[in-house]
This record gives sequence, C-alpha cells and structure tokens, in this order.
Amino acid sequence: MKKIVFLRHTKTAFNDEPMRLRGCLDVPLSREGFSQIADVAEKLKEEFPDVRQIYSSPLTRAGILANAVAHEYDLKVYQCEALRSWDYGVLNGRYVNDVLDVLKTLSTGAGRELSPSEGESMNSFLLRLTQQIKQITLDAPEEGIVVVVTHLQNIMMGIHWLGLGMPEDIKNMPYEYKEINEMQPGEWIEIRREWIKFTPAVSSDNKKVK
Repeated sequence: MKKIVFLRHTKTAFNDEPMRLRGCLDVPLSREGFSQIADVAEKLKEEFPDVRQIYSSPLTRAGILANAVAHEYDLKVYQCEALRSWDYGVLNGRYVNDVLDVLKTLSTGAGRELSPSEGESMNSFLLRLTQQIKQITLDAPEEGIVVVVTHLQNIMMGIHWLGLGMPEDIKNMPYEYKEINEMQPGEWIEIRREWIKFTPAVSSDNKKVK
C-alpha cells in the first residue's frame, strides 16, 4: 500500500491574525516558524521512520522544512514547481477578510475560470496541482512513506480531490474555498491508499482514502 504524508510548512508572519494571503509570495518563515522546524522533523521521523521520497514546493517556506526533514532521512528533496501555492496575483499579501468575497467568487461556478490580475484561475491552479499529485502517487514506492511539503490550500484541495477518486474533470469538482487554519503550520495529514495496481485508467470504484 502506498502512503503519502502531506506536511504543511511551519509558521510565517502572514499566518498570524489577521491572516494575509500568502499565495505565491515567497514569505519568509517567522522566528517561531524557524523554531518549529527541529521539533517537526523529529516527531515526523518518530511517527514515520520509513520515508523513501520527499517532495517540496519551490517556495522557501516549504523548502527549508523539506530540507530539514530530508536531512533526518539522508534523502534529497525533489522540488516541484507545480506544488507552489495558488497565485492570487494582485491579491497576494492582502488581508484575507478584505478579499474574502472576491475569493469566494473566484472559487465558485464560472468564477473558477477567472484570474485575478497577474494571477491564475482556480481551475488552472487545481489542474497543475492535481497533475503533480497524480505523478507523485504513480512514482511512489509500493512500501514506505512519501512526504510532500507544501501549502494549506494545496493540501486541502489535494486530499479532497483524492477523496473524490481523482476525477479528471477538475472544472466540475465541488470544492468550498476556505481561508482558515484547518491545519496548523507544521502539521501533517497521512493518506493511505491501495495504489498497488493503480494506473491512470483504473476504475474510480477501487480508490478509497482511508
């Protein structure tokens, strides 16, 4: 059985209340975020001693944690451009409460095809993200753990997509956009799945997230 652990990067100043959109801004870790790294890496290794692969978003806040984790396992980090966060364009850095209505519009119905200035649409984001997660699952070893260090929205949308059976029709995939800390910085979610005979053409009836 293939297993993937989605690990959220540690804390940045933009994660404090009132929260700001991090998006594709290369927001640095805060002092608290740096102080979390050793504890996260240690606890991760205690819970998952058999990590075989580590992937990371190209943004520094994820890469720093990924490299610290990789050091614990004597592994290298595979940096994936498609694991970066949703690019909100001109909305990056804005207070979430100030743009929440806009974000809901951009994540609902036809609004998911709209792109904020200098940014990308939600459907474009979902397409690149899910294609990358799919490739990671295909490349994952049959035994051992794969760690993916990325961002809150990526994790929430990714596990929702997996839970629906990895639908190809991203445009019609139901998803309610939220900007709350459903996972705290430095936390992880483990996904277990019987991918032993998984191929892109496998019936969705055989895909279950446990």
